[in-house]
Amino acid sequence: MDRNRSRVPDDTLITLENAPEGVVCNVCAGHKANEALARVLSILLSARYGTTVGIEIDAYRIYLRLPSAVKAADVREILLSLDPIHLEGILKLAMKRTALFKWKMVQIAKKFGAIDPDADYERISTHRLVEIFDGTVVQKEAYRELFSVYMDVPAAAQIVSLIRDGSIDVAVSPLSILGAEGLFASRDQISPPTADQAVIGTLKRRLEQQEVVLACMHCRKWKSRTTVARVPDPLRCPLCGAGLVAVLKPWEEPLVALAKKKKTQNEEERATEQRLLRNANIVLSGGKKAVTALAARGVGPENASRILSTLAEGDGFYREIIKAERNYIRTRRFW
Repeated sequence: MDRNRSRVPDDTLITLENAPEGVVCNVCAGHKANEALARVLSILLSARYGTTVGIEIDAYRIYLRLPSAVKAADVREILLSLDPIHLEGILKLAMKRTALFKWKMVQIAKKFGAIDPDADYERISTHRLVEIFDGTVVQKEAYRELFSVYMDVPAAAQIVSLIRDGSIDVAVSPLSILGAEGLFASRDQISPPTADQAVIGTLKRRLEQQEVVLACMHCRKWKSRTTVARVPDPLRCPLCGAGLVAVLKPWEEPLVALAKKKKTQNEEERATEQRLLRNANIVLSGGKKAVTALAARGVGPENASRILSTLAEGDGFYREIIKAERNYIRTRRFW
């Protein structure tokens, strides 16, 4: 079947598509609900097939990186077997294994005074931390914040309920143009020339929906989490009025704590601070285009600066971002 004639996913249809290195799940549920669904599917697939499952998520799809033997039909079987009541329990098990959970536990434990405020995050044993605070208010608060900030468990549970009662159909389809966009996070995907506008349009929507963390590098007191679409132009710190604001990806948020230190402790921390300052200077000079570029996958200050230096406008600007993402995908195994 022609990719352009594949069934189009919407609020009543989820399509699962076999890709070269996994399965693309087209789910129009938003980033937070998809985050919850992706983590549930990954832990269940990992348990069933005894393999590591990679996940990439945006507001419109989930890309599950899987062994070649695991197909879309297998993912469909697990999705149809889900019970909305069990989602939160599965997620709690899944989150315990992540660096994000470790970071959040450290953050909450410091806030509660359970560990030293100056304790080095990198030197804290995850296993020991989970063991000490298992079942305590620290662990409960860590789960609460993760589930409210990073994912929407009730929305994911509602989707599963609608699948169970037949209101949402789950279909296995050939890889489509829209589904292929999910592959940008894992491999170099060359789209046919006729799909150029569709690819650029999908990239624009993805970047607009991308969550970013804003941190003022002037007063070093203000931090905010929002989406690219909601970032004002020009971007200014609401506390001090300065335009020296760094734009970070969500998983880079722990770096903001380094910027708030009065004195950096070692060479690595000083290098991180300089990187944040370079990031902020690029945003100061490049405005909303710099924010958009920095939100792309694998694009840091250096790549963002190169993209902006091309002076490309309109679709040309987004083509430069696509090139940068593809280059990151080709080379990241060497990083």
